[in-house]
Amino acid sequence: MEIAIYNYAPKPEQEEVRQAMVQFAKGIQKAIIAGSKNDVNESLRVRKEDAGSVPCLIKKSPDMLESKTQLTRVQGFVANTNDRVSAYLNYNKALSGHIFSAEGAEAIPCDSDREKEQTAQAAFNAKPFNVQSAYNLPPDPGEAGKATIEGIDSNNNGIRDDVEIAIYNYAPRPDQEELRAALMQYAKVIQRKLVTSPSDQNVVAETFSYQLRASECISLKSVRIDRMEVDLVKKAVLNTSQRDKVDDLFQEKVRSAKTIRSIADDPIPCDYDKAKR
Repeated sequence: MEIAIYNYAPKPEQEEVRQAMVQFAKGIQKAIIAGSKNDVNESLRVRKEDAGSVPCLIKKSPDMLESKTQLTRVQGFVANTNDRVSAYLNYNKALSGHIFSAEGAEAIPCDSDREKEQTAQAAFNAKPFNVQSAYNLPPDPGEAGKATIEGIDSNNNGIRDDVEIAIYNYAPRPDQEELRAALMQYAKVIQRKLVTSPSDQNVVAETFSYQLRASECISLKSVRIDRMEVDLVKKAVLNTSQRDKVDDLFQEKVRSAKTIRSIADDPIPCDYDKAKR
């Protein structure tokens, strides 16, 4: 089975796809064993334990169509005899009628990503580290930063000082540079909404299109599949009732805007990647 996966995705740059396919294959193998026992409880346990394998493969695939092909291929690699197909069908039959909630599912669905994160974080935690001095961040403005809608941006990078500090505290490791850049890009567009007049529909449409692009960038740079990091940045930027109201007003104008550029219009959603070209 593993040989078949390597033959299907043999290139060095396909390592993450191979790992995702292997994870999915292991899940199918467990499902076949559970199905061969005709044990509903065992099938439900396997389904819960293996909930991340499909989202992982989808995340690691270059596009949705390719991920469907890979899912089908792996199923064929593992369920490659009549008995295995029958057991796999029994497993899926045992799951029918059951509703599976996303609650409690792994936010980081790929086993390889979780292992890397745990290893990197443990190594980082083992050494003393001061985020503000390490990255030469501006001082936290405290309550003074909430006195106006625009807040304080002492280094003029388009992101408030308190938000910049929050992002670096969330992702402080050197290997998280691209994730930080994605979060900063998203913070910048939310901040732009606060200081942009919503009277011009073209400006509203362009700003919201950039927000969609920034959100897509986070999904590309993050190992998570939930919206936690997007929500974290929004909460940091919209941290007063006045800022929240301004954002709500902007969103009302978005709904009446005539033209919103699709994410597909920009194949490189991350400013970080564009800057490297």
